[in-house]
Amino acid sequence: MAWVPSGTPNTIFHGMTAEQWQNIIYGGSLDFSTAPHRQEQVVYACEIVKPFKDKGGAISYTKGMQGQLCEVDEKRKLGKIYIRGVTERDGITHRWVPLGFISRGKRWQPDMNKWNMKIQLPGHYRFDKRGWDSASPPDTSVLGKTITGLITALRNSPQNAIPEKFVEYLEKQHTTVLTKAIIDGIKEAGLYETLASDRSFTGTMLLRSSRYKIRDLQSSQDAGIYARFHTTGDQVGHRWAPRSSYAYVGQTNDFAERNESHKQNYRTSYGTLTRDSEVICMIALCVLPPGEDSGLHYLAEQIFVCMLQTYRSEVLDQGGENIHLLNFGESAKYFTELSEEVFRMTGWQGFIRRGFASCGVAHGANCSSPIFEYAARSEKFLFIRQDAEIVMDSSTVPMAYYRRSDRLVTSNLRNNTIALTTKITVKGEIKKFVHIFFTKSQNQESGVDVPPPGSPYELVFEVRKDGRAHHSPWARLPKIGRFQNWEQASSWAVRIEWEHPINSGKWRFMYVQARKVLGWQDASVPGSLTIYAKAISFLQWLTNSEPNHKHAWIPRMRGKARVMQCDLDAMNQTIVFRSNPDPIRMLPGDIIAEHAIKAQMRKPEYGLRQVDARFGDFGGARVGSRSVCDTCFMIPRFVYGGYLADKGCVQDKVNKNACTNCVLFGRPCCSWTLLPAARVTSESSPDQRAIIQKTQSVLVRLPVAKIPPEMQGFSQQFRDLEDSREADDGEDYNDSEDEDDLEDLDYIDEEESDKE
Repeated sequence: MAWVPSGTPNTIFHGMTAEQWQNIIYGGSLDFSTAPHRQEQVVYACEIVKPFKDKGGAISYTKGMQGQLCEVDEKRKLGKIYIRGVTERDGITHRWVPLGFISRGKRWQPDMNKWNMKIQLPGHYRFDKRGWDSASPPDTSVLGKTITGLITALRNSPQNAIPEKFVEYLEKQHTTVLTKAIIDGIKEAGLYETLASDRSFTGTMLLRSSRYKIRDLQSSQDAGIYARFHTTGDQVGHRWAPRSSYAYVGQTNDFAERNESHKQNYRTSYGTLTRDSEVICMIALCVLPPGEDSGLHYLAEQIFVCMLQTYRSEVLDQGGENIHLLNFGESAKYFTELSEEVFRMTGWQGFIRRGFASCGVAHGANCSSPIFEYAARSEKFLFIRQDAEIVMDSSTVPMAYYRRSDRLVTSNLRNNTIALTTKITVKGEIKKFVHIFFTKSQNQESGVDVPPPGSPYELVFEVRKDGRAHHSPWARLPKIGRFQNWEQASSWAVRIEWEHPINSGKWRFMYVQARKVLGWQDASVPGSLTIYAKAISFLQWLTNSEPNHKHAWIPRMRGKARVMQCDLDAMNQTIVFRSNPDPIRMLPGDIIAEHAIKAQMRKPEYGLRQVDARFGDFGGARVGSRSVCDTCFMIPRFVYGGYLADKGCVQDKVNKNACTNCVLFGRPCCSWTLLPAARVTSESSPDQRAIIQKTQSVLVRLPVAKIPPEMQGFSQQFRDLEDSREADDGEDYNDSEDEDDLEDLDYIDEEESDKE
């Protein structure tokens, strides 16, 4: 007998929607719905076990696709499934498929916060050790050989293994000079005899031998590398072991002041260890000259973290669930394995990994790698990448979403909020190249259209993996360009998300786009728009991809984005983070043939007329006093001058069917179309507005994306990742390279300047 809840109608057809009837047509049974006459169906995870297509051939299912199994019809051997971006077609979200093609997993858990989380670090690193023994150590002890060996190994690390800023620092230094500076610092600290001997040393021996015992503010105010030894009591934070011992390595400009700051900072994970330790002893390991370039301090700290083996074991845990350490695992694993290779060559015995019985210390307490603390700001951020298949216009689009792991805060002081800055090196000088920022205009409502001042926001990069143009790209390039990867330069977008009101669970979003679009990297190269060069270079940086072009005027960004890919294992209700993201192919940047560009210009949907006609020929159309081509007609007046012809539309001396401006855009000819106006005004009709914006989009630049306020609202569920900056206590050095990032932006707002 059917189950009928109290107060519901007795007919099974009551309240059945058109969508539900349509679902029946696509294979559902008459009682398929969650109508009140049926007990609520239990939802399970599911996975496609072999490839197949649906009856109409519109949907292709590939092995490994995962989603939800929402209902089972045992009689007909069918299962009703939902797979995001796959089953969503023609207003239908779920599909009936043969049970033989799917495997059922665990019962579906809709609350992502209850899913397990795991980290997958890379496998064992394979090092090319050629050149590791090329440097002659100035100190021939095991200690001296090990320090020289570590510096040499770091110098010979493969590209992208360590931050570019540190690579540049090493390139300017001599290994012998660096080794001698560190050895001299160890001697000054009184630890040379202990560390340089072939005998195993203990923590107690280090404490006794050091000349610099840091107890209070009256202790040494020298700079350098220090160690802190902890003995915990019965009551400790949940990430530390009771009745155990730890060693921590750090750096400072002032030993005594740093010791005091450790005592006062309990917000970090390491701060809780300090708070809950019964005994803490701090000593100097290496005294370095004050005012020394901070690169040496970070190098020396990294060397001591490796030699004393003070990384926390949880950081190196393969497949572990210590998600709060997500930001540190890959670099810690790399430096640990690199140092172990060096130790095998030099005979260094290590420290903590020898075991408590040998060294007297049970655990390391360091999470972060000092060399990565020295990195440029853009290389410190961690982005979490998640791929998805998204349905757009009845087709499936492969997307990659890069979300910054920590939340940012909008500026309180001005309208411009800088989300990210990347830089390039030009003739040895570091220069800003891509500024991603957003601005509140006068007609935008704070909180509704843009995040309120001083409020947190999410930074997300959306990338189309197929290289096609995003609907709201950052670059705003015109649709017609000179290079084969022109569309790929528009394949990524910047999305800002904020909760409004805060803690309401209601979210809003906006797309951030470049404001200055018209400018050229090299006036001698047609089509070399600066915004195109920036977009291609940034995409390579974000995806860690090698260039697929030979254009010297497209610079390489410094470093690379730090990315971990997030995979949802629906069958096991597990979120897996891995440090080797899937590659995204860079399309070739070869020049498009002139006849192919002309064919693009003649596409019916673009609406251009008189393409490649005689210069100035409108084909008899009545255009009044207008004498310029479509491109020149659409270029904002204030842009003229500089690269563009001062007099507007000037016939090219070589290509008689093109003006100098169209040649500069990379087009072999002009077009001469009857257009209602050059600008959209309040008096423009909807049809006129559409024609003007379409022509601008094809030839000059895309308009700024405008999202209606009613479309900006959405909901989402986050699985919180603890702020990784709170694992260590950090350092007391300032990274001067990025201090100017918050200066007033030097840019021309083409949108504001173009208003009439």
